[in-house]
Amino acid sequence: MKERINAIIEKLKKLSLGQKIALVMAGALLISGLIVSLLWFNEPQYQLLYGNLSPEDAGSIINRLKELRVSYKLKNGGKDIYVPQNKVYETRLQLASEGLPKGGQVGFEIFDRSNLGVTDFVQKLNYQRALQGELARTISSLEEVKWARVHIVMPQESLFSTEEKKPSASVLLELNPNQTLTRSQVRAIANLVAASVSGMTPDDVVIVDNAGHMLAGKKGEDDSGELIGEEFKYRQKVESTLERKIEDLLERAVGPGKVIAKVSVDMDFSRVEKKEELYNPDLTAVRSEQKMEETTSGAESVPIGIPGVASNVPQIKEQIPNPPSGGKAPQSQHKLNQIINYEISKTVQHVQEPIGQIKRISVAVLVDGIYKNNKYYPRPEEELAKFKAIVEKAVGFSKTRGDQIEVVSVPFDKSFLKTQTAMEATMASAEKKRMWAQIALTVFKGIILLAMIIILARFLKNLVAPPEKIPVSGEFPKPVREFEEAAGILPKPKSISEEVEKLRQEIKEIAQKEPARIAQLAKAWIKEES
Repeated sequence: MKERINAIIEKLKKLSLGQKIALVMAGALLISGLIVSLLWFNEPQYQLLYGNLSPEDAGSIINRLKELRVSYKLKNGGKDIYVPQNKVYETRLQLASEGLPKGGQVGFEIFDRSNLGVTDFVQKLNYQRALQGELARTISSLEEVKWARVHIVMPQESLFSTEEKKPSASVLLELNPNQTLTRSQVRAIANLVAASVSGMTPDDVVIVDNAGHMLAGKKGEDDSGELIGEEFKYRQKVESTLERKIEDLLERAVGPGKVIAKVSVDMDFSRVEKKEELYNPDLTAVRSEQKMEETTSGAESVPIGIPGVASNVPQIKEQIPNPPSGGKAPQSQHKLNQIINYEISKTVQHVQEPIGQIKRISVAVLVDGIYKNNKYYPRPEEELAKFKAIVEKAVGFSKTRGDQIEVVSVPFDKSFLKTQTAMEATMASAEKKRMWAQIALTVFKGIILLAMIIILARFLKNLVAPPEKIPVSGEFPKPVREFEEAAGILPKPKSISEEVEKLRQEIKEIAQKEPARIAQLAKAWIKEES
């Protein structure tokens, strides 16, 4: 290992300055490419956290995501926030526990900060704003409601006002696509707002959707139109229910997609109330009875004489000619007084007929025929009669009511089925393409990462490997001097004898000046030959 490191160091020392700079740049480029490939390969898939946010909510959520160290992306002008797919639900629950998003409305958190010197008017105004915001958040929590805004009008109290004014409220709703509110849900919203404000009733709450339709409130002249709309919806609901019932029954016998049923229902929406009192004189009953009986018997003195004062006053003594004499008469008397009160049978009926009674039902049913060898054959009359009997039982046929039912066998045009099949095939093909594109992207990322690893490995291997030896061939290249002489750059050398003679003279001069050096050189030659 030490030898390899030393070899690398020696190689680096032998490189020129330009080669060293190129080597450093190539290594940096290779490492940065490898890092980028790793980051690209491990890049998380982002999913929508919240969409169509107000600027206040978007700013609050982003600040909280920074505190939680959660990466995010902004789209749609900052209204949509995306986070990594594996952190969507966890982050959403965390933000929901902290009351985010707030729906762009100010709630009771306005009182979290205590402001000194606030007047009573400002305090009441802040309370009204907070109440409006909290009600809007509560209404927005409904599944059908996308966004809500509440306005409350609180009457000012006055000592000189004789007429008491009631508070009122208005609610604006933005519904989610393809969503509607039922009458019970609208009443629930009105009751919710009315119960949150003292002295307010549900009739004082006006509810309007984003399309300008009044859902609740004082309607005035347009009230009849709203009632007609509700009646029409109820009639459509009854008709669609009967149609589904007929199609479900017959499709079990002839196959799916081979039955079309249309029902028309004539309904009576008039409100009728009856109150009747019926008396039956043949059915009587004794309610009370009072009976008093008196009997008198025996003799009793009966006054006889001339009626008047003279006969009744004894002190007046006056002769009356032939005065009648008094006497006693026999007495027997019987009295019976009886009172009987009879009660006549009475029946009191209070009848309220239901709204939306069915007056008549008209049903039209189309049944596809039979196909043999791509040829159409209508269904037999006996089979159609059975189908008609089944439909009569399903819709509650009444002859006295004037109901009408027709079942006909006709050939169906199935071109729309081919179009639908083609659309489904196109959608499936698009889904497959998207899946294969995702797989190809993943494979491409892997190939790039593998290529970067191979290039880096080869680079390190070449840097560590020992230098290659130059192969020695049989012939050596010519010296440069010969090429220079051939080109006429240098003069041609003298003959060999002249060169030898010149060399001999040089050796002789050296031997005379330095004999010790010549002796040492001779010893070396002798030793080399031995």
